[in-house]
Formats: sequence, C-alpha cells, structure tokens
Amino acid sequence: MPQQRLDIDFGPLLDLIEQEAVAQGLSRGAMVRQLVQDGLAARATLKAATCQAVLNLASAVEPDERYDPADDPREPQAAALLAALLGSQPAAEGIAEALTVLWNRWYLKQEA
Repeated sequence: MPQQRLDIDFGPLLDLIEQEAVAQGLSRGAMVRQLVQDGLAARATLKAATCQAVLNLASAVEPDERYDPADDPREPQAAALLAALLGSQPAAEGIAEALTVLWNRWYLKQEA
C-alpha cells in the first residue's frame, strides 16, 4: 500500500506526541499511527461500556420497593459511572432524567 501523507495540525498535542515518541524510541509518524490504532480499538470498548452503563442507569431509575426513593443509592452510582465514561456529569444527569421520563410514560400507559 502506498504511503499517504496527511497534514494535521495537532496544536499543543504535538509536543506531547513528540515526547512520547522519543520515550518509546519511535518516530513521530509511528507514534501517531499507534495512537490512532489504539484510539480505534478503544472505541469498541467504550461503546460497549457506555451501552452497559446506560442500561444499568435505566434499571436504576425504575423504582424499587426496597428503597425509600430519597435514599435509593442506585441512580447516583449508575449516573456517576456513566459520567466517568462520557466525561460529563451534566450529560449523565440528562440521560438519567430522560430515562426517568420514559419509565414514567411506560408505567402510566400500563396503569391506563
């Protein structure tokens, strides 16, 4: 396969890439290729982990008779894990609220 060149502006990351390449004894190009391969491999793992975290959160927003709703620890724990995966607490809280709305709509339809 012929080698292709891309002009990419890494901005301040270029210094970090250069330092890591020197530390590992690689060329800067080889380091960038390795970072891209690692990032692509991590996508599948992140996708699966995020899916599972959202499913766990969906389960946690469903009321459980074992807990007083004010003291139920499941939702904050599940939301914290999702926030860590997403890198955003407000996003995780928004997803938790959306799941609660969906659960309430489903429950109200069952009661009708």
